[in-house]
This record gives sequence, structure tokens and C-alpha cells, in this order.
Amino acid sequence: MNPHTFLEEQLIVSCARDGFVKVWSLKNLQLLDVFASLSNEVCCMAYNADLNLLYVGSNREEIVIVRLQPFRDEESRLTRYAQEVGRFKRNTFARPLQMVLEDSKLHVLNSDKIIETYTILDEKEFARRKKRLAKRRKGKEHIGETLIEEEE
Repeated sequence: MNPHTFLEEQLIVSCARDGFVKVWSLKNLQLLDVFASLSNEVCCMAYNADLNLLYVGSNREEIVIVRLQPFRDEESRLTRYAQEVGRFKRNTFARPLQMVLEDSKLHVLNSDKIIETYTILDEKEFARRKKRLAKRRKGKEHIGETLIEEEE
């Protein structure tokens, strides 16, 4: 679903201290989906319309990335709207107060008054970097094997 479709369907996303992220329909005022992957209070979130991703900050030291688009859950046979696609550790234990997306950066203002900045990668760039990192690691393993063989 592109961002325009999301807006055309008049959906809204809410978060709360109970740890749930909820997707609501404004057309018929119904709850469409509940995302409950977080075990703690949800403090803030930011939406990236270009990638259709929601970044969710909790009082744990991580940010959860949720894709917002309709999909069929084969187990429950329901149409779902929120699906976790990843998470990453934050650099501080302080509670996030606000998240702002600016270009390809995610800025997180924390309760300790420190702003963390993360670079947001699209799937293509992420795959490219992951492949490059695997190649580097493989090269280091090869170097390590060579050194071991020389020592014998």
C-alpha cells in the first residue's frame, strides 16, 4: 500500500502505555489491528510515508520497526495492518520522548536531553550493506585460516 492509499482509507495509528500500537479506521470508527510486540510502554512513534514504516520507541532500549500495510495472516485468517519487520538497540537507556523523521534520518529526543540520530536505509541499500559486510567477514576468515596454516 502506498502512503496515499493509507491516507485514502483514512487510517490512524495510536500508541499507549499498555505497550500496544493500534490501527483504527476513521471511516467506520473501528479498531482494525493491534500490534503487541512490545512488552513495555510505548513512548513515541514516527511514520515514514515513503517506506510505509512506523518507528516505535518504548521505555526499553530499542526501537521497533513496523510495516503498515494490509496483509493476510494465514494463521488467524484475518487481514492485519501492522507487521514487525525489525528492531534495533538504541545507544542509551533514557526514555525516548519524541521521534522526528527528516530526510533519511531518525532523530530521537530522550529524557536525558540527548538527541540520537540514526540513518534510515531502504531495503535495497540495507541488502547491499549486509552483502558487503558478509564479504568482509568472509575475507577475514580466509586470512585467519591462512595464518593458522602458516603457523603449523
